[in-house]
Amino acid sequence: MSKAKVGIGEGVGVILFLIGTGMQLFWPDQKGLGLALMVIGGLFALLLFTWVIAQRSALASKATTALPNASPSELKAQAQVNNTNSFEPNFAPVINVHQAQLQTQAQSVTPKASLSPEIECTDFYFVQETLTAHWNSLGGANGRPCRAALADFYLKPIPGADPWIELRTRLEFYGPHGTRLRRVPDGVWKEQGNVIQMPMRTDDTRSLVIALAFDDAGFTTYEYHEEPSNRPRFLRTGQILHHFLRPQLTPLNEDIVRVKVSLTGKYLDEVTLNADFWFSLTRPDMIIKQIQPPEEHDLLEE
Repeated sequence: MSKAKVGIGEGVGVILFLIGTGMQLFWPDQKGLGLALMVIGGLFALLLFTWVIAQRSALASKATTALPNASPSELKAQAQVNNTNSFEPNFAPVINVHQAQLQTQAQSVTPKASLSPEIECTDFYFVQETLTAHWNSLGGANGRPCRAALADFYLKPIPGADPWIELRTRLEFYGPHGTRLRRVPDGVWKEQGNVIQMPMRTDDTRSLVIALAFDDAGFTTYEYHEEPSNRPRFLRTGQILHHFLRPQLTPLNEDIVRVKVSLTGKYLDEVTLNADFWFSLTRPDMIIKQIQPPEEHDLLEE
């Protein structure tokens, strides 16, 4: 019940009480009616007054229950908050510098692949080539005719493996009786650029030049070699080179040769691939085969 309605009720009770009193004084023949009005008005006002007292007691009891252990200063603070229409919280953030540095370092580290890359030899063959006279490159229009023993290697697209690698290639040549003829620290690929590493992405196939064969000189190696340049060379990639690629040839002096091809792949300067493949080369019929690794006791040093 609102305060306005309570006030009206109390006013009505007082008016009825006054009307009854007036009838008692000015109309003696209506004393019974006047007495009734006085009783009704008095009871009406008394009941409303009692109801108001009860409501105030109930509100005070709820406030006490809500803050049973509050001190006077806390009650005063609570009252100030209740009487304020707006509240502006004051936040004081705590920054953990060490934790922020660790999170930044964790975000900057490139996640490692969960699986190692795999490379396979898909084909091997001899192909007719022309060796240029000055740079010893293959495929020139003019030069020395030869046969190139090639092997195609395929980097498998394995989910979770390195998306690309940089290959370094070592070759070891052995004669028919197991004697090592030559160790080549770095081989040459058909797609070789002017750097010693051979970049290779997943699902790519690259062709390695295992050896060359000449009618008059037999088998020779085909080794990576850099020829110094008199002036720097600027590539489109932004690289500055001070050399040219000029492969070296070393005669093997054998018509039957076994070759160990060792491939080492790096991803972000971390070795993630090591694979060995063995081949046999025979001339003059020019046959190349992939063979099983021989026993160690069958191989001899130079």
